[in-house]
Amino acid sequence: MNKWETLQVEQQEAWAKRAQERGMVKVDRMSKETFRRLCPARSHGTIRALLHPFNMQDDLAEDTETMAVYATTYFIDILTSRRPPEESLEQLRMEHDLWQFTNKQLAMEQRHSLDRPLTLEELKEAAGCMVKGKAPGDDGLPVEFFLATWEVVGPILVRLFNRVLEGALLTEDMCRGVITLLYTKGDKRNVRNWRPISLLNVAYKILAKALSRSLTPLLPELVNADQGAFVKGRSITENMLTAMGALEIIGSERRQVVVAMLDLEQAYDRVNWSFVLATLEHMNVGFPFRRWVSVMYRYSTATVLVNGRRLPIFSLSRSLRQGYPLAPLLFVLHIEVALNAMWAAPILRGLKLHDNKEILTGAIADDLLLVAEAIPESMNAAKCVLDQYYCLSEAKVNWDKSVSFLPQEYELENDWTMKRIQYGESERPRSAFGLAWWIAWRKLRPTQPHEPHTREEILCQPLFDNPAISTAGQVFLATDRPGNFGKKWIERGVSRVADLWVEPELDGKSEEAIRLSLGRIHRVGERLQLLIQAIPGAWKYKLLAGAKLEEGAWYKRGVDQGKLEEVFKVEAEAESESDTEGDEETEWVTVSRWKVKDGHGGEQALTRVSEMEMNSNTDLTEIRVLSKSGGSGRKGMVTVQGGAALQDLRLDPGSCLWQDHPPFKRSLVQYNTKLGRNLQYTSALLASEMTGLSATANCRGKSRRTPYGQGGRQQHVEGGKDEGAET
Repeated sequence: MNKWETLQVEQQEAWAKRAQERGMVKVDRMSKETFRRLCPARSHGTIRALLHPFNMQDDLAEDTETMAVYATTYFIDILTSRRPPEESLEQLRMEHDLWQFTNKQLAMEQRHSLDRPLTLEELKEAAGCMVKGKAPGDDGLPVEFFLATWEVVGPILVRLFNRVLEGALLTEDMCRGVITLLYTKGDKRNVRNWRPISLLNVAYKILAKALSRSLTPLLPELVNADQGAFVKGRSITENMLTAMGALEIIGSERRQVVVAMLDLEQAYDRVNWSFVLATLEHMNVGFPFRRWVSVMYRYSTATVLVNGRRLPIFSLSRSLRQGYPLAPLLFVLHIEVALNAMWAAPILRGLKLHDNKEILTGAIADDLLLVAEAIPESMNAAKCVLDQYYCLSEAKVNWDKSVSFLPQEYELENDWTMKRIQYGESERPRSAFGLAWWIAWRKLRPTQPHEPHTREEILCQPLFDNPAISTAGQVFLATDRPGNFGKKWIERGVSRVADLWVEPELDGKSEEAIRLSLGRIHRVGERLQLLIQAIPGAWKYKLLAGAKLEEGAWYKRGVDQGKLEEVFKVEAEAESESDTEGDEETEWVTVSRWKVKDGHGGEQALTRVSEMEMNSNTDLTEIRVLSKSGGSGRKGMVTVQGGAALQDLRLDPGSCLWQDHPPFKRSLVQYNTKLGRNLQYTSALLASEMTGLSATANCRGKSRRTPYGQGGRQQHVEGGKDEGAET
């Protein structure tokens, strides 16, 4: 323990010294504020460019003023309701009575606990449990200010908040929020890929926190087990495990049941206030509590902050304001109405379990889980309930981001343009290596693809962003910009030549077969013909010629086998020989036999054993083998993905080459994260790293230092890696 205490003291002294070097006078502990000063400023929140949210023909905005206008235009549209204001529960029920299926309500004692006036002690506890060090609202007053001056400001807030029950309003600046944008995923130029977070004034949040602390203990009695998030005593993990279990049962037992994860577009910002207040009224929440909620929402305003630039304030007519303490609880209550309506639909049937239980719906935060029989009646019933819910609450499903799973032997009559995933398919988290690799791909994109010379290599060729597949000199791009369809096809599993080809038809798969994968996408037949016509004639000839052992290619025996023990490389074709009766000719090829040995990190190194003659009709499967430099500079051969069949590789590392300055050519696997980081400086620096030369010498006296220092450490890249680098 003495050693541990000494180590802690030494670390604290080191951090204190570093803090003083950064201009910090005093550091008592390693807190959030300390690390904010020590760590470099983050730049991922800066918006570089924005497309117009509604008119794709408008110019790309690259200055802050225009980007702020584009963002404000979008959020004014999103935060403006299309329904009449202040609709009552009775008025909404006359349109669609979804609340008739929600039976849980508060008892009178629970209702009174919510409706009574707030006390000074409750507000102080609410302020005390708020997270410190958070960004304040536009008044600039953090929660620490309110705690330090509570003896003065506390009684003022109590009087102000309780006067709301007498008909008064909150002050205008209290209800004003600043919308900041947080990048999620996708194209950064699309404002829809930036999540709006409302920076609210702390006085406003103290009231919301006090109300949420009163409502939180009552939530489990109002919300069924379908909703796992934001409910005390429950976890979002439960619904995630439910979804995983449903996928496992349906996939293994081949049930005709679809699992759909429905993504709600701008889930919090599209919520209609009248729908929320009507739900609270139906659940027997009293008028005083609803009055607080109504005043906090109906008189709210906002301004959008883009790169430090604010535009004029505008009024809101819908939105739960993400960043508002009460928002998650109100969202859970309002979506409970839709979940209950689905359970009550007589035609809508879910996944029947062996213990007479059923899985039908679930909510994972702001995503809806639907598990339903994949028959028209059941799916139409689900769509009917969703349409009624969307009509009243103004919610909207982003069908392009929603996904569904259904065993391959079944089809949906209407998939609503959802992406269909296969059994066992998943999306892996992004890694730092993937980001660096993508930087290399964009800045040094392979412009000279490796020409495929075997039938399997042709089948593995990408359909999009491939210079060899073009029409009138125009390549089919893998984007979703207007006029392009590559991204949508790739997302639905049509990305390679093999996805279009059926033996032995010359014209590839039929339009009906492609539609099974693509779903409800427009102009499938027309675009399918364009792709097939763009495939080079030489490739089509080889595809029609059938399987053939090609010189220079690598093969293994059979399609599926256990441990890979040997592989073969075709060295040359031997002369054809007639059989004993002279009726048929047998083609023989010369192959070299290589022994497989498991190496470090799961790699399979190859050692040449012998050379032999082999019948070309032998059952062989093509694999990918690449050269790699060893520690002593000697080159060796290694298999890719343990000798997996070439057609099973999601990305063939030998299909294209990087070329910077001749004669430097590298395959996709001859890359590491250090090279990727260096690409952010110059492509010339990448060339110097690949040749093992000094970075300083190759930059010819430029003043910018390399990431390795002035010396520019040498590195062997061809097939290998230096110390500490990843391959």
